[in-house]
Amino acid sequence: MLASQIASVMNTLIAMPEAPKEVTEHLAALMPALGDTSGVLSIQPLEPLPKSILENNYPDLTYPMKQLQRSVNHVQQELVAVQA
Repeated sequence: MLASQIASVMNTLIAMPEAPKEVTEHLAALMPALGDTSGVLSIQPLEPLPKSILENNYPDLTYPMKQLQRSVNHVQQELVAVQA
């Protein structure tokens, strides 16, 4: 599911003349939430979606970014459950 969400967001960003800075910054902030190099997994609070996404300033990104956020959260929960 996560791979599908990433592909959806990336396809939308590629089709845009320029990727919105707040979106690329948010995507970069999601990476640490998927695990760290210490081998100890914990649920890290996710940064909220950028206001521009929530206000639908980029209509083609609103739904895929919300779904990506949910997928990352779900992966975090599953990784912690597997580790326990």
